[in-house]
Amino acid sequence: MAASRASADSLVATKGTAFGQRLRIAIKEEFGTNKEFARAMGVSEGRVSQILKGSEVLTSVTLDAVLASFSNLGRQERIHAAWIDTYAPGPMQGENLLDTESQETFLQSLPELIQAGRSREVLQRLLEVRSYVEDTQRWMHLSRATTELALRLERPSVAFGVAQELYGRATDLGELGWAATGLWTAAIALRNMPHLPAADTIQGHERAVEFLGQWSPPNPTLKRDATQALQRDRALTLIAVAEKRSIPLEQFSHEHKILQASLTRIEDPTALAIGTEVLARLSLAAENLFLAEEELESSQTFHPSAEHSIKGAILRAKIEHGRRDSPYRDTLTSALEEAWCTDDLHHVQVIERLLMKLELGRPL
Repeated sequence: MAASRASADSLVATKGTAFGQRLRIAIKEEFGTNKEFARAMGVSEGRVSQILKGSEVLTSVTLDAVLASFSNLGRQERIHAAWIDTYAPGPMQGENLLDTESQETFLQSLPELIQAGRSREVLQRLLEVRSYVEDTQRWMHLSRATTELALRLERPSVAFGVAQELYGRATDLGELGWAATGLWTAAIALRNMPHLPAADTIQGHERAVEFLGQWSPPNPTLKRDATQALQRDRALTLIAVAEKRSIPLEQFSHEHKILQASLTRIEDPTALAIGTEVLARLSLAAENLFLAEEELESSQTFHPSAEHSIKGAILRAKIEHGRRDSPYRDTLTSALEEAWCTDDLHHVQVIERLLMKLELGRPL
């Protein structure tokens, strides 16, 4: 009995040490020292030392106190995911993912694995599993997850290649809903390649529009939702093209009216928030800073996710820069830290380019 107890204590300590290592990194990033973290948490340095050593199973109550001490949302998510990963290891550990059940478990666990800082490992595993999974629908779901994660990790060529495969296979099987997903994702990947000619960006969007015009799904809601998404993406394509060639301001205003009319028919709060944020980008491109700020604030109240927060911060910094308000550099730096902490490498690159423009004295 004593030996069994000792073994259990040893396992707890080993797991707790793994969590403690990740927490120690977060403390150093935000507070610098354990003393400052202890002050923020309202406990002694000795208590912080106990938590970091991992000599006990960290309860959810203690975890809540730890998370409340951090102001950075991305860092909070990282610590929470580390707690889950430490005390309830993810499905990639010791799994070959050859059977249906383990593949399904893997798909369901993706958000937790990504939050735990394992995005690159997950992407490699997704690419591997796609090569041998037999179930068609599961292959489609894995493919979509692969494209989304590849875009997040600033791997647009990987996302584009997988999206093309998804479109081709789905078309051959008559799975036109998945084919539309493949085309739409391929268009996003093209938008995320800043060095490609504008014609390629436009062509990616036009392929999706042409497909939608010929698609007649049995459920009319699917086409309605796809049409609304493409109207939003048309605006994003225009903004992306504007970074490569001059676009008249009137064109942004015209696109704003079209998208605004489309949003009046949207009931889903998340879709409405995303669309409103795109409206704010169009207003900024049309040099209407007041309207852009109003729309940005409206979009942030609907959908407070880490990624949406980062996008909002980037847009806010551009508005501040346009008004010559001094916080814009701090706004970008804070957003960069949050993007880096959440493995959102796409937005890391976006913010880095903006900061470099500031260093060189160029307009954002």
